[in-house]
Amino acid sequence: MTSIKRAGRITTFGFAVGAGLLIACGAGAAVAAAAPDDSGHTSSSSASTARTAKPASTAATKPKPPRVVSTRSDYSAPVVQLSTKRTAAAVSAAPTASAKTAAPKRVPGLPTPDQALRTITDGLGTVRRNLDDLREKIGTLVQNQILGFQNSLLDLRIDLQRVFSNKPLVYGNPANSQFWVAQGDETAYLMAVAMAINRLTDETVTAASLVAEAMATNSTVREDRKMYLGPTTSDYVWPADAYQLAENHGVKVTTTYYNLNQGRQAFNVLEAALADGKAVIVTISGPTVSVVNPGQQEIDQHPVVLLAIDITNDVVYLNDGALPEGGQKLTMPLDKFIDTWRTSFYSTTTAELAPVTTQTVSPATEAIAA
Repeated sequence: MTSIKRAGRITTFGFAVGAGLLIACGAGAAVAAAAPDDSGHTSSSSASTARTAKPASTAATKPKPPRVVSTRSDYSAPVVQLSTKRTAAAVSAAPTASAKTAAPKRVPGLPTPDQALRTITDGLGTVRRNLDDLREKIGTLVQNQILGFQNSLLDLRIDLQRVFSNKPLVYGNPANSQFWVAQGDETAYLMAVAMAINRLTDETVTAASLVAEAMATNSTVREDRKMYLGPTTSDYVWPADAYQLAENHGVKVTTTYYNLNQGRQAFNVLEAALADGKAVIVTISGPTVSVVNPGQQEIDQHPVVLLAIDITNDVVYLNDGALPEGGQKLTMPLDKFIDTWRTSFYSTTTAELAPVTTQTVSPATEAIAA
């Protein structure tokens, strides 16, 4: 179908160019046909050439004797009276003013030069717009082909891992689902951060405690307000505010976004982070439940905690804090997970314990303290 559309656009382009050329030729013929005929009069240059080429036989064309001009002041030159009469032949031979200014006749059925020029201009404008549209569609087609090729390479990579692995290939630990914390969509980032804090530290953070902390902490994104206004409102928590709370609890977070053609690179980061024991938060498009309207479920992009990737069995394990019921140790086919994860440009946040910094005390300070 794409080939038929492409052929149709190319045919339309050829027809438009051919029509423009035909109109241009017709306009040239119209201008030539509308030009005045030279057979009705004789130009002054041709008449002069005829007079110089052929000797005159009448007295009217007899050469005049040279005129002698005297420089004496007391001598009056003879007055010569010139004849102002014109012969009938001379009058009839000279073109009249009306003949010179008469408008050229236009051949019926042919456009005027202005009409032809306007038609050609309109035709070229249409051709240009068609070319721009064709270029845009070709660019989109090429981009989709490249993305499809990249996605196929990611699928091929996973298949090769599955085929050539001599043992079950699992990244992460599904048992980490015990750290599940849930409340609803508006606080999904808070719930993901709470699970990461519980997973990496010795603290026990509940949904209610982290919500209360967000309601009492100034926002890092929105000025003159708190991170969260409370469950009874339609407010929500921004990712940057939730991750700041994680930093306050000694957890370092790093968020990375990728291009749509970087799926393999993003997947490699997931595997490496899970293998290193880091907590991984990814954004997917899936069902969520509203806190303001309990029981109301919709499909939305939201963060989840990725527990494990089981390459051998083609499944991933998730903790979804936006689903108060059924969000713990949620399973999803690997290919479906990649499709829903791709919609967020492979948004990936890795969390780990922040390095402990040791404060160096100078000898002078120790002396003062003593």
